[in-house]
Amino acid sequence: MSDDLERNTNPNYYWLFIKPEERAMQIQNRIREIIGVNDNEEAAVKRDLKEYVGNGEEFYDDSYLMDLISLIYSKENADLKDDILGLISTFPFVKGINQSGQFIQIETDDGSIECASISEMIRSSGKADIEAPQGRVLETFCKSIDSVRNRQSNCHDFSMTATELFQYDFNTPNSIVTGYAKYYVPDNKYLHSWMELKVNGKDYALDFTKNTMIDKESYYRLLHIDEKEICSIISSDEIIADKRDFGGLIKLLDSKTYLTSRHEIVRDLDKNKHLFDNSDIDSGEER
Repeated sequence: MSDDLERNTNPNYYWLFIKPEERAMQIQNRIREIIGVNDNEEAAVKRDLKEYVGNGEEFYDDSYLMDLISLIYSKENADLKDDILGLISTFPFVKGINQSGQFIQIETDDGSIECASISEMIRSSGKADIEAPQGRVLETFCKSIDSVRNRQSNCHDFSMTATELFQYDFNTPNSIVTGYAKYYVPDNKYLHSWMELKVNGKDYALDFTKNTMIDKESYYRLLHIDEKEICSIISSDEIIADKRDFGGLIKLLDSKTYLTSRHEIVRDLDKNKHLFDNSDIDSGEER
């Protein structure tokens, strides 16, 4: 009976329900295998990886490329950056790879993908100076997104932390966007948060679970984000104002709940201001 059930299980079932951090490490291990084998074995390992994640050629290629880009920006792969870029260059739709300063440009049939490491960008600004209190905060944040092991399943929390860091430390207005992305297979849709901001007039998405800053158009394309499935867009000004106006009430909400339903939550809080006193909540005193 159990054998029959096993045979009838959707091949993508285990992939869809595995913990994100375990999935990330399994992908990392498979990619390390590909990098470490000779040309004859490479095709077999790639084929095995593709079968492992199920059907959906377009979704597979986009997600695989996104993973390779994010793995470049992890401390575990510091010595493998050139090897990973070499692997990306073997993709049939990749026409060339260029590096300009901290950015990598990947030329593809669908246009140019421009990406960089978020933690490297912060450190290069000189503001992550561990001698200064706020600099220590920035360096701690950089360390938290440097490792693949730390950053999985923390997209909402990372985004909430980063929005104020970028507003105050870099004087960069930004927004947190929450919506649905699709990963590897068409049915694998998950709720995700990322930051969006402008640099020299160009729109970028910052994905802290991948430590990757990438041009917005490419980011939406690689993660198959449909703008119709975006739940909320919250500006850094709104987030800072909410914390000021509603104090401890905002702190009581988990990041996922706040980012998904902020506008409805704030509307109801504003309507019922007479029921609470921020000073009581912030001090922890009961009414």
